[in-house]
Amino acid sequence: MPTSDLTAIVEKSIDGDLRAFEKLVERFQDMAVGYAYSILGDFQMAEDAAQEAFVDAHRNIGQLREPQAFSSWFRRIVFKHCDRVSRAMKGALVPLDAVPEQFARTPDPFEVTAMGETRDVVHRALAELPERNREVVTLHYISQYTQTEIASYLGVSVAAIKRRLREGRALLKDRFRATFEDEMRQNRPSRDERLKEKVMEIVAGNKEQHAEEIYEISERRTAWSIQHEWRAGRIAHSHTDWNVSRIGTIDGKVVGAYGIFDISMRVGSARLRVGGHNWGTMHEDYEDQEDEINQRLAMEAFQAMREEGYDMAATFESGLPKGYGYTFGWREYDWSIPIDQFPADEPDFDLIECPSDYRKDLGDLYNRYAEGLTGTALRPTFLRNKHPDNFTTWYWTDASGRPLGYVSGNNGGWFTLDLALADHLNQPVLSPPLKQAIEKNRFGPLNDSSTKSMTGHLLGAIEKNRFGPLNDETLCIRAEENRWWIIDYATRDDWSWGDRVRLIAWKSDRGIHVRPGLQTWFWVDEAAGDSGQLLSAIGHLARQSGHDAVRFDRLHYRSPIAKRLRKLEIAGLTIRAPNYYLRILNLKSVFEKLAPELSLRLQDSPLADWQGDLAISNGDEEIVLAVNRTDVKVVPAVQTEHSIKGGREILQLIVGTEVPDEVVEMNDIELTGDARHLIQVLFPIQYPQMENQAM
Repeated sequence: MPTSDLTAIVEKSIDGDLRAFEKLVERFQDMAVGYAYSILGDFQMAEDAAQEAFVDAHRNIGQLREPQAFSSWFRRIVFKHCDRVSRAMKGALVPLDAVPEQFARTPDPFEVTAMGETRDVVHRALAELPERNREVVTLHYISQYTQTEIASYLGVSVAAIKRRLREGRALLKDRFRATFEDEMRQNRPSRDERLKEKVMEIVAGNKEQHAEEIYEISERRTAWSIQHEWRAGRIAHSHTDWNVSRIGTIDGKVVGAYGIFDISMRVGSARLRVGGHNWGTMHEDYEDQEDEINQRLAMEAFQAMREEGYDMAATFESGLPKGYGYTFGWREYDWSIPIDQFPADEPDFDLIECPSDYRKDLGDLYNRYAEGLTGTALRPTFLRNKHPDNFTTWYWTDASGRPLGYVSGNNGGWFTLDLALADHLNQPVLSPPLKQAIEKNRFGPLNDSSTKSMTGHLLGAIEKNRFGPLNDETLCIRAEENRWWIIDYATRDDWSWGDRVRLIAWKSDRGIHVRPGLQTWFWVDEAAGDSGQLLSAIGHLARQSGHDAVRFDRLHYRSPIAKRLRKLEIAGLTIRAPNYYLRILNLKSVFEKLAPELSLRLQDSPLADWQGDLAISNGDEEIVLAVNRTDVKVVPAVQTEHSIKGGREILQLIVGTEVPDEVVEMNDIELTGDARHLIQVLFPIQYPQMENQAM
């Protein structure tokens, strides 16, 4: 390939052109593996190192100032990953230069045939060559690279390449040259494009280039009732960090994605940078490889987050994500409170309605009330609610118009029917009058804020199918006598989970209320402000729409309103199935940010005068805290009799999942010296909770 053509492809790759980078992979894959093999002496490890080098190059190609220098720049990256592989083997790998003399001898050809040691012969034959000859000979035989191309890659003159190749051929025994050449050619990646496919499965995210494909894949794989969330809230207007999110591509086509939200999470007064995973997708053509691809994407995302200064990664699932290095962080708590526990009087302030999108004044109010609540996220997070059109915000102000409090919730009463239709709900199949009334009121058109980012095709599909039309087989299911009912139907004959719709209808003095879903409670997504005013506002809104209970989604146990609710002396706290899981990415940076908070915890404690060093290990990393009374700092490792040693579950101490003694007991954490006393002060229970609009 002419130098000018290569430079043009590199320039396009720098600009983010995936297909251009794919051409670089095609062009350099044999050379990368051949060079790595000349260092490592093992094709599998050479291929792994080359693959990691391509991913690294794609991630950092924007830092390449001179596109014409790509060859030598990339060679240095390959060398770096070969060095990493060598060190990871911790001596198990025998470098080519270190082959003992007795094994470097030239064996008899009949012995080779009998023992089937072709690869060993190649390894030994290559080991006889000096390093400078070994590099050239390997690159020459593994593929049809010209001497000029090899010279450019190694950063030496063409004359030097000719000389080294001539010397190498002379040193390489004639009778093994054919065997050597055949082995090189048989293992070149371009022979079956294995490396190309592996490398192109993982690339850094780019919103402009990848978002549209991700939306389309996600919309095909999710229920139509939430398809618009990807464009309208969850990704398009979110705190997604595309630099560390990882996208899987094959032949330039997106096949999978592992999205990361950039979260500033509170741990007491400290702020940790957390990469939250709560969106991802997989192309339907690659569902059979979903676990493998997702895990590879996740591992790449973790590495990128560490390099970009993240402290932890977080996700939430119904079960522990296997193979990702996460460990249990905390449970997701919801609160269900009967409506009769809320104040019966009308609020003595006006409720102002607005969309549940980010507003700086309300975000500042939230941050003020969430201060010190471990697990909560500093606003802003989503610029639009991640469930667009599901929630409404009501706020109230002081005399100058400054917000004093707000609640974001789903009042559920999307339309109300006449009480006279109650008897029709007791029939097993929807009656014509009831069907007509629901069709007439079926939630109306989508509003402007929810449609501005949708494609015409998606908008038409949602408008056509949104909770209707009702068919002749629509059922009325009496859930509770003369109180509430379920309306159950499918949007098409061959319905699947995503096409099935259930409406709930319930009766109050005001009429028959109808909305999607099966819950009779008012869903509070978020709230901030004076707890008394909040209870008054929420009670009013829930009663207005005919609900019999209020659900607080992931309400922090130590928040002002939770403290007020706990005084009601009711058994309203429930635990949902999902748990939050965390993974420490950088133990040192975690404690550097946590140190001022630990200093505060020591003040006015029985250990305020304690001095010494405390070692903390999670099995992957170890740090040392130097404690000088109430001053805590991270220092270089030193020998100390005081230590906390465990596995990744150490993070449960950091976020205060449970009382420290229980964390230690449940996770077999080893304490030495004064650590058993220090953990009581340094790592008290924090009741961590992350709200819905953080992830």
